[in-house]
Amino acid sequence: MKKAQNDSFKISRLINKHEPEIDRFDQYLKKVGKEGIDRNVYFTIDYCRGGVVQEVERLIEVIEDNISTYVNLSITLGFTGYAISAAGFLFVYFTRYRLNSRVFVRNFTPLCVVYHKPRLVHATTKKLGFANPPPVGFAKNDVILINRLDTLFNDVFQSLITHFLDVGVVIEPHLIASYNTNGDAAFTFPKGAQ
Repeated sequence: MKKAQNDSFKISRLINKHEPEIDRFDQYLKKVGKEGIDRNVYFTIDYCRGGVVQEVERLIEVIEDNISTYVNLSITLGFTGYAISAAGFLFVYFTRYRLNSRVFVRNFTPLCVVYHKPRLVHATTKKLGFANPPPVGFAKNDVILINRLDTLFNDVFQSLITHFLDVGVVIEPHLIASYNTNGDAAFTFPKGAQ
C-alpha cells in the first residue's frame, strides 16, 4: 500500500465569482481519487469576509461529489481568524448541518463566525436585497435565487441553534432576532477540531 499524502488549497479574504481555487481543487481531487492512494486534502479558508454564495455551493458540491466517488479521499476544511457570510455558511454547513465522516473541520485559530441571511446586491443601484421583505427591482432569476438560498441558509442556521441548545449553550434571543431581521449573528468557536 502506498503512503498517504497531504495536499492543500487556500482561499484568503474573499470567495470570488468563478473562484479558480475551487476548479484546481476539483481537478486535483479527481486526479488523486483515481490514483487510489489515501489522501487527506486540506482546503483552508483564511480570514474570509465572505463572497459569492454560489461559489460556496459549488465548493460544497465538489467536496460531496468527490468524497462519495473516491473512498481514498478525506478532506480537512481549515479556518483561521474569521468566517463571515458565505464563509460562515460553509463552516456551519459541514460542522452542524451535513456531517460527513471523511470531511473534517479544524480551526487553526479561535474562529469568529458571522452568520446572516443571504443577500443580493443590485447590479445598478448596489442596494441589498433579501428574501424577506421581497426584493424590489431585481430580476426574476435573482428573486428565485435569493428565495432558494434563504431557505437553505435558514435550515443550516437552525442546525447550529439546535446544536447549541442540545449541548446546553444559552442563545441570547437578540441573536436569533437579528438573524431573522436580516442582521448578523456572531459566534466564537475554539481552536481545534470541530
